[in-house]
Amino acid sequence: MHMFKLLLRSASVSIITLYFISANAAAPGQEIPGFHAEYKLKYSIFSGKVLLDLRSTDKPDEYIYSAHTNARGAARIVLSDTAKETSRFKYIEGEVQPIHYYLDNGMNNEDSETDIQFDLAAGVAHTQHEGQKVSYPINSSTLDRLSADIVAILALRAGQMPGTYEIADDNEIKTYNFELMGKEQIEVPAGKFKTLKFKRQRAGSSRSTLIWYAPEANYLAVRIEQQKRGKTKVTSVLTDYSLTPIGTN
Repeated sequence: MHMFKLLLRSASVSIITLYFISANAAAPGQEIPGFHAEYKLKYSIFSGKVLLDLRSTDKPDEYIYSAHTNARGAARIVLSDTAKETSRFKYIEGEVQPIHYYLDNGMNNEDSETDIQFDLAAGVAHTQHEGQKVSYPINSSTLDRLSADIVAILALRAGQMPGTYEIADDNEIKTYNFELMGKEQIEVPAGKFKTLKFKRQRAGSSRSTLIWYAPEANYLAVRIEQQKRGKTKVTSVLTDYSLTPIGTN
């Protein structure tokens, strides 16, 4: 379970546990880019496929961002079903406001689920993770793992650089820092891209994530590497994508 949880969290481009910009700001009036993206995920002898979709719902200013991870080969031994991760959020006056985050690792038991309800008006997140229920204070810029992806994309599209990130993850708040590593041209199954390469890491952690964002793909991540002590453990590469207007749920 721990292995595939790590694998999943590298893929959902947590594109793929990631981001938060100062004051959670994006350019007012900026449209959220709808998209569908597919990734090939590799960890040791295990492999999988990740599908990401962003679309609007039937409620005003509300969107849903989802990630489905399908196991392949030997990974089916530890993952009995498709892992699912969703974030429902509002986008108002240039700000992403999380409403509800849900993760099911596909292990067919309650301990594999994480559920976070955001009450921004009260400044509280209500979380259920691994059978434990916890409530803790949040602020107006706190995000979940998936809505943070959207904030990062919007920031980059607006010409801003990611910096410090505050994420409600599991039963606690985690803070991440982004460092620009430079520009790099890379080739993945979806094509050749000129990218901006970032390193994301929590202070004092031996784990880090390298992310390559492609401006020509509306700043989708085209490659992601999860590392431990500088060694790559999990790799995700973009295999196909479509930049489409957000449809209605």
